[in-house]
Amino acid sequence: MRAAGSVRQVETPARQPAVLPGARPGFLDAGLQTVAPQPDAAAGSPLDRFLVKRFRSAMHDYDPSTVSAAPGYAGLIEESMHWADLPAAQQQAAVSAHFEGLFGRLGCRVGAWFAEHFPAASARLWTLLTPIGLHFLVGDMARTSPTTVVIKDCAFRKAAGPDGCKMCELRTPPAFADKLKQPMSLSPASDGSCTVRYGAAAPRLPPQLCASMWTRDDAAPAATPQSPP
Repeated sequence: MRAAGSVRQVETPARQPAVLPGARPGFLDAGLQTVAPQPDAAAGSPLDRFLVKRFRSAMHDYDPSTVSAAPGYAGLIEESMHWADLPAAQQQAAVSAHFEGLFGRLGCRVGAWFAEHFPAASARLWTLLTPIGLHFLVGDMARTSPTTVVIKDCAFRKAAGPDGCKMCELRTPPAFADKLKQPMSLSPASDGSCTVRYGAAAPRLPPQLCASMWTRDDAAPAATPQSPP
């Protein structure tokens, strides 16, 4: 047991994320084999540290059983993994409720109103806010178009492993649509990056790298049959 007040050290080369039941062995690329550097480490920005606390607080309000004794980002990962093995419907309900806790009911209503009345402006605004507001969770990002952001090397994916990646990829777009009326999509790639697209043009893609390699209940929706050429 750690002494009270001690700081948990995360050794990047030494740890690997746990692979929970359901993952197909061997599909983790090299980028998923180590725990990511914590975005809210001691040298992190005050905003990152504040948002980690806000993120965790919203989880605790919805589900007190998720509380972890681990500090900072390490605790956030442990708490997130409480939801990663839930059945599909419960998992989506938890993530959507967490969005409402994170942004507040008023924030969700304002965001939803703006997205419904000014969809193009809303997509561009989210593209501007994402590299700032989600840096605490996924690390560095870059805007590649007015409605597209690329996460360079997703810290959450590295730390949470395939369970966390699948949950993020499958549950985040519906939560955005449900609580904020904002269409968006996530497209993880094998190099550790992930493309985030906002707006009506955001494609409704089938699950990509993480979710498509699962065999659990909703691992991958059936692809729409295409007419032969």
